[in-house]
Parts: sequence; structure tokens; C-alpha cells
Amino acid sequence: MSHPNKPDVVVKTRSLCPEVRERDALRLIAELESAKLSALEESLKTLQAAVDRAEGHEERQWQDWLEEYSKTGKKEDGYRAVASAPFMDDVPDVVRRKILENVPGTKDEAWVAMKTLPLSRSQRRKLMNRERWVVHLFAGGEKRGDPLHHLEDSDTAVLEIDVTRSKAWDLTREDGAFRVLLWGACQGRVVAVVGGPPCRTFSLLRHREKPGAPTPVRSPQHLWGLPELSGQERSLVDGDSLLMCRMAWLWMVADCNADKKVDFFMEHPQSPRRWLKDKELAAVAPSVWESSLMAALEEQGMREYHFDQGALGHPQRKPTTVMTTLYIPELVDAKDERTEWPTPPTSSSMAAWAPGLRRALFLALEAKTERFVRKLLTPKEVEAWKAHV
Repeated sequence: MSHPNKPDVVVKTRSLCPEVRERDALRLIAELESAKLSALEESLKTLQAAVDRAEGHEERQWQDWLEEYSKTGKKEDGYRAVASAPFMDDVPDVVRRKILENVPGTKDEAWVAMKTLPLSRSQRRKLMNRERWVVHLFAGGEKRGDPLHHLEDSDTAVLEIDVTRSKAWDLTREDGAFRVLLWGACQGRVVAVVGGPPCRTFSLLRHREKPGAPTPVRSPQHLWGLPELSGQERSLVDGDSLLMCRMAWLWMVADCNADKKVDFFMEHPQSPRRWLKDKELAAVAPSVWESSLMAALEEQGMREYHFDQGALGHPQRKPTTVMTTLYIPELVDAKDERTEWPTPPTSSSMAAWAPGLRRALFLALEAKTERFVRKLLTPKEVEAWKAHV
């Protein structure tokens, strides 16, 4: 009996019953007990966090625990923040426990953590020396001429993160890239979090009755996953839910540690109930915009834009909603007036942002930088602007 990472186990049969050597049996038993112990320890941490909230901590709000997590960097405090947030009550606990993780305690520890990133030593050094990080999650493949690249300067780094560029950018991994982002957020370096989380488990196509089409895995009543999912489906749904939650909580951690408001920009398909003529189909289609998490973000001063990316240069109509801290006039009532659209050649081409959306986001972010203001104002006016913000 062979395993890719463990020693072979010799198996013999006696009276048609398989037998292994005693030393192999003892090793296998020890490995099983170790795995069970790790699971038990994780369960005990979750239970302890719940007990703490019930005994003497019930007066502390999720914002208090978020501040505590920002100071200690301990996963337990991060879980307390997530678990005590009422807008996270409907999110499965297996997802909530993974959202925030241990943060490097020192700059040296952060440097070691950065070695997990798919960056050269010079790129890591540049990132460490930049005081402002614009974090672009789910950035897709590399794109020449992307306007967001122009946000880079001697003080600002633009981090483009996507698992299609490197598996090391997998944001569901523990002790990986997300740990570095959390360190930057706790240090007050993250100034913007932008991205469009995967929408495959929310896709309207799952609810159209077509041969060979993927089956539904979410519903308006079960936004975080249908109860009867297979193991593979549950893993896919929980993974995508974790990505969505990690994006939102990265912003919350960053905003908690910043001197000025941290910008946020999240793109996702518009709720079918806003645009789809087939009302029966629209009624069964899920939308993340109807979740308690998105409602909580809106309560923190964000605004929603509902528009068609086809009006901004996308080959498809692509009805879209954006939740953001930014004022982006180009998105107001942008409607695609076409009546026919070409068949998308690939799912990645369908998921890509319209050129006009990228440019509008760049202009909104650049307008908040001191570099942009210096183009418009006198030195005396710049100082007044800096004092105001």
C-alpha cells in the first residue's frame, strides 16, 4: 500500500484477512490520533471563544474584538470579532473560523511570511518599503496597459492577486498570501481593497434547466449554500464564500487601523430581480447583494452602483452591481442599449472587467491621491487639503 508522501505499508493476508506489521499499525494509529487531536484543539478554540462571549464578554461588540485583533494579531481574537458580528450569523461556522488568521508580530516575521508570495526578492523588498498598498484581489490574468498600474509610485504598491497567475496567490490557504495582506492591513498600509470575487456558485446559468448545465448550489433562502450539497459541492461553495468574506474583512481590518478612510470596491453580478424579465427564474436565483454582509457594508457608508458593463466596452451586456466607498459618476445609470450580444468565447472573457470600468476605477482612486491634487492646486492649497483629509 503506497502513499505519495508517506512510507509504504506492507500488507499480507491471513485467512483472507489483510494484516500489516505492528510498527506500521502503530504509526498509522499515531497519525490518526494526531489528526483527531488537531481537530479537537480547533473545536476547543471555537468553544472557548463562545464561552468567553457568554461569560463576561457579552458587552463587547464585534468592533471591540476587531480592535483587539488588530493589536494582538491572534486568530482567536479574529474569530471573536467575526462570530460576534450579527451580519455573519448565517455564514457557516466552518467558513467564519477561517476568515482571519494569525498575523506576523514583527517586521522580521512579516518578511519571512512574504517569502510565500510569488514575488522576487527585489519585489518583496519594494513591497516592504512601500507605505501604501492598493490590493487588487481576483485580478485575473496579467493585462498590459491596465490603468490601475499607473497608481504605482515611490510610495504606493499595487498588488495584483489571482490564483490563475500562481497557486501561491490562493487566498483560501492558511499561512499564505492572505496572512501578508492582514499584516499590511494591521500596519495601516492597505489604502484600498478592490476586486470581483468568483461568481460561479451564484451563476444564473445554474438555475436554467439545460442539459449538462451545472446544478444550483445556493438559493435566496440559503445564500451560503444549500443544505443537501455533496462533499465536493460544499467544498466549492465554502471556498468561494471564504474568498468573499476575506475580501470584506480585509477591508474592515484595514479601515480599523487607518488614519483615513480605506477605499473599497467590490464588483459582482447584479441581482436578477433587478433586470431579468423571466420573473420565475429571477425568483430562484441567489445574489450576494441580498446578504446581511453586504447590508452591513452599506451601513458603513458605502454606496451601490447598478449598471451594464456593456455600456463601458464589454462585449456582453453583463448587468453589474458595485459596492464602494468611491464616487464614480461614470457608473451612474450606464445602460447597454444593444439588443443582441455575441456568444462569449470563454468564461474568463465574460468575467473580465470592461475597459471603461477599469478606467473609471483608476480615476476615482487617483483623485484621492496627493499626486493628483498637486496637479490642480497651489502648494498652499495642497497643505489645506492635507489638513482637511
